[in-house]
Amino acid sequence: MCEGDRQLDVDTSPRGLRDRYQSDFAQRRAAARDLARQRQIPVLPLDTATDVSAQLRELLGKRR
Repeated sequence: MCEGDRQLDVDTSPRGLRDRYQSDFAQRRAAARDLARQRQIPVLPLDTATDVSAQLRELLGKRR
């Protein structure tokens, strides 16, 4: 990770660390999803491997 002139290297080789990170991320994602549903906030499933504008055109075009 890097922010400005500070940098942190994280050794991700320990299996336990990866498992805990995955579990924590899944819990945070579920909490955000639940809050969005409660507040009726639409969430669009975007990925970083595909052009964002193309994804938005496809997703928003389907909603009309």
